[in-house]
Amino acid sequence: MNSPRALFVSVHRRILLVFLISIALPGSYLGYVGLRSIVQEQELQQSLLVQNVARSLGFEIDKLEQRLADSEEHLAKELLVSKNARVSPARDTVNVLPGWIEQAVVFDSHLHLRNPFPFASEQGMRRLSPTKEPLLQDKIESAERLELRGDRRAALSAYRKLLAEDHTLQGRVVLNTYIARCAQAIGNHTAARQAYEAIIRSDSTFLIAQPIPYAAFAWLELLDDLVKQGKTSEALRTSLEFRRHLLSFYYRLSSEQYEYFSRKLLSLNGIFERASDRDTGVWAALRSVEEQGRLLSHTLSRAQEIEFWLQTQRSVLSVQDYAGKISHHSVRLGEQSLPVSLIQVDDPPSPRRWVVLVLRPEEARREFILSGLQSGSLADGFEIALRSDSLRPAGGTELASSTMHKALPLFPSTVVSVSAGQASTVEILGVRTSFLSTAFGLLLVGVVIFGIFILYHDIRREEELSRMKSEFISNVSHELKTPIAAIRMLSDNLRQSRVEEEPRKMEYYQLISKESARLSHLIDNILDFSRVEGKRKRFQLERHDVSTIVTETVHQFTSLMEEQSHTIETSFGETLPEVLVDPDGLALALFNLLDNAAKYSPKESQIDVRVYKNGGSVCIEVSDRGVGIPKEDREKIFEKFYRVQRHDTRRIPGSGIGLTLVREVAEAHKGRVELRSEQGAGSTFTIMLPTGG
Repeated sequence: MNSPRALFVSVHRRILLVFLISIALPGSYLGYVGLRSIVQEQELQQSLLVQNVARSLGFEIDKLEQRLADSEEHLAKELLVSKNARVSPARDTVNVLPGWIEQAVVFDSHLHLRNPFPFASEQGMRRLSPTKEPLLQDKIESAERLELRGDRRAALSAYRKLLAEDHTLQGRVVLNTYIARCAQAIGNHTAARQAYEAIIRSDSTFLIAQPIPYAAFAWLELLDDLVKQGKTSEALRTSLEFRRHLLSFYYRLSSEQYEYFSRKLLSLNGIFERASDRDTGVWAALRSVEEQGRLLSHTLSRAQEIEFWLQTQRSVLSVQDYAGKISHHSVRLGEQSLPVSLIQVDDPPSPRRWVVLVLRPEEARREFILSGLQSGSLADGFEIALRSDSLRPAGGTELASSTMHKALPLFPSTVVSVSAGQASTVEILGVRTSFLSTAFGLLLVGVVIFGIFILYHDIRREEELSRMKSEFISNVSHELKTPIAAIRMLSDNLRQSRVEEEPRKMEYYQLISKESARLSHLIDNILDFSRVEGKRKRFQLERHDVSTIVTETVHQFTSLMEEQSHTIETSFGETLPEVLVDPDGLALALFNLLDNAAKYSPKESQIDVRVYKNGGSVCIEVSDRGVGIPKEDREKIFEKFYRVQRHDTRRIPGSGIGLTLVREVAEAHKGRVELRSEQGAGSTFTIMLPTGG
């Protein structure tokens, strides 16, 4: 005779077979016929579709290039808002450039570099230098004669008297230079340092740069003096300050002077690296400024190369009716080709200026071209990608391709590819197809597949539930038989007077009481589970002290445990409020958590029970040091009849409904239960009950 489970599975399989024969197979055939007719119709429209896609791609590229030109023109005008601004390429300019532009270079109407500001030319430095004072020169010569005779102290006194008089900036700088020289000769380092500091204060912006940048040399002498005295920490800070001044006022120096001072500063880095009292913060700032200096040198070098290229284009650019305000070029600099945009800016009454933008090709393709095309109207229903012209398109789905138009010099090897997408592309182009037939065919196939899936899933779920119920009945039967057998054996021994000693009888009575309580708890679990399943369980919520309920439950559970099997440690937080609970329901949930902790923990291990307030909830936490729960089972552990299928836990008795009851009790109290577990290290279950304000 077949079992109910076998009959149940057989009925479901017959339903699945009828579904396949009467609906799935005819529906699949009709879907095939419909889809075949659609494919034939689409093949007839293919040539027109490709023409429309190619035409639309050309329009999109034109619009994209216009947006590129507008963006570059707007950026060029932003860079020229302050007509006389001197922007350091290592710091300021990079903050206003988008990610797809590497460098911006500004030239005047004569195609001379203006931003980033170039190094000073010899004529420019002479123009910045103040004129010398003939009268001061005569007075200095008399003091120099004292110095030549070896009377440096008298010469130092004479220089100081001259410094006390009112002189020009250059005169004060020159006199402080002589004072520092004499002070060093007689070993007066303090006076020499004060003189160098006075030079730096007088010419902090390197205004006097011809024939000698006195302030810069004063920085070097000051650094040399600090290093000789072993003051490496102070020398490091001074080097950082000098570096920052060089970076800020490099345009007052010639390129040879800037490189000379940079090399001198770099030569000190070995001393700073070996110093034990080095300030790591200052050292990191110095390396950062040095990196800015290297960026400055690279930027100016490239800007000068671009300036040379522009000079070769002078004859074209000087024509009054220049073809357009923006043109794109691929400039060959050494072995490298740079994609640049040349922008003409006319802002009367100012003369014409030129801005050159150096693009980053990869970033421009990704951030501007590809994103611009993918946000256009053509992208709705099509897949747009960029590929190299040397690469063949993947597969055979490419509908149209094109290179850039006006911006071709910027992206000479880039091809825009358009392929058929997931959506209906022909409707976007105005080509009407039997969209409804396609949708109907796909819907029919989807319904068939979905029906098969639902039936299969339902059968599997029912089989699994039937298996779990069978295991539940087997486990419960086993758990019921164990205490019943123990009670029967103990009572038979007492009835047949096999135990005569009174202490021994009391021990048997206690064992019978424990086994009866365990049996009662198991039956209560099953009855409560049945009421919860049937929606007949009612919880009477009243305000109670949770600590009292936890204490009584722990005491009750301890009395049922075997002697010295586990140690239960309880702790209670201060000022715990009363909460709305059903005492019996909460005790049932806590008892199940303690029972699980004891069953899945090694003998004589400790179980911790903590009660504390966390925000608006009172938390009851039960922690064990047992086997833990695998990560893949943690979400299923609260489902009814579910038990972790592991070789080390299969022999542990259990019904699979304890944690389900814990979750139901917590939710009935408008709370929740949380689980933290680590496999091999134990588990922690937390019941969180709202305080209700």
